[in-house]
Amino acid sequence: MSEMQLLNTWRLMRIIFIYNYIIKPKIDRRLSFVVRKIDDVIHAFRNSKHGFYCNEEFVKRFEWMEELPLLSTISDEEEFKETLDKFEGKEFGGGVIVTAHWLTYIFDIQEKVEYIWSRFPIFYFMAFRLLSDFNYERIKRDLIKSSQIMDVNINMSLKHRLEKKHKFLKALLRTMKKLAENKNSLPEYLSRAISISSKNWIKQVAISLSYLSFNREPRKRTWSALKDWICEPIMAYLLWNSSRGALKDKMSVVVNKPISEWEENIEQLELPGDEWNKRFIQRFKRVIAKYRMKSSARKGIRKLYEKLNKSQNNLMKRERLFPIYLDISFTVRGDLLTQLIKKSSTIIRRLEMELGNYTPIEEHEIIEAYKLIRREFTRMDSG
Repeated sequence: MSEMQLLNTWRLMRIIFIYNYIIKPKIDRRLSFVVRKIDDVIHAFRNSKHGFYCNEEFVKRFEWMEELPLLSTISDEEEFKETLDKFEGKEFGGGVIVTAHWLTYIFDIQEKVEYIWSRFPIFYFMAFRLLSDFNYERIKRDLIKSSQIMDVNINMSLKHRLEKKHKFLKALLRTMKKLAENKNSLPEYLSRAISISSKNWIKQVAISLSYLSFNREPRKRTWSALKDWICEPIMAYLLWNSSRGALKDKMSVVVNKPISEWEENIEQLELPGDEWNKRFIQRFKRVIAKYRMKSSARKGIRKLYEKLNKSQNNLMKRERLFPIYLDISFTVRGDLLTQLIKKSSTIIRRLEMELGNYTPIEEHEIIEAYKLIRREFTRMDSG
């Protein structure tokens, strides 16, 4: 497939990514990943509080959940934020949800995504306990077994099939111990990673996060988490709400300004090395050969982005065709992706003809462009 096909597909993927990850959850909070996971936490508590192994201390600590509505049922903005603050642990500084999110991500590799994230309540209650009193040793004693995590209070456990190879529990314990020693939530800990003048602040946060848990340069899980924290509106709000200093200032723009004013920051995000992303880029063998791109999705796409930008007179930066926009993990796959590539030039012409351009910047323009793309796919299917 040609270089022009890749560029046109990239243009369409940018629109699809921004709409699905950034705009859509703002339009309807019920679609937010965070809302679904906190609802899971509420269900986990209510279903287990009368269980044989659920102790009184646990019930008393979390009895405040009993009277709260599911997040997905709250329509009032003020009530939603007040309820979210309670789950964030604002009474002792906040940061619970972001911390729990990362503790879960430590295990999210070479295992079914559904299995790992169905265990989010384990990590939520773990993070809440950690940040409420920083009693790391007790959490370690109560929840960490030889090869798995087990919370008898909610009758839930997680055992990764590749624990021996990847040593997930070691990374989990390393993370919690460091946070406890510094008496920091994860957002507070990461707040120390950047300076006010830093242009590459997302990369600095990624490095700090990866060294905290793995003592190495950032890889897939780190970039996946950062994508959520920057692009998912509620996750971005939570990181902003519990961070400090320069990080809070940077996130304030992401949370309070339209994407047209902060999209350039997304250039710093790396494409996670997901198998789906590797297969996608391999479709463009001629482009890969021309630019001598490496096989790694993350490093390869970054190099390809830089080389295309140079050969195309800064086009990639001008049109904001950043590496992360080629992340197809949870958006476009299989036959739909094949059709997107095949019809990319036709859809680009349609965007230019009907909307005046194929690089929408403002949110309302992106929404209209996304609707047109969907309409074109519907027309193709019916034809």
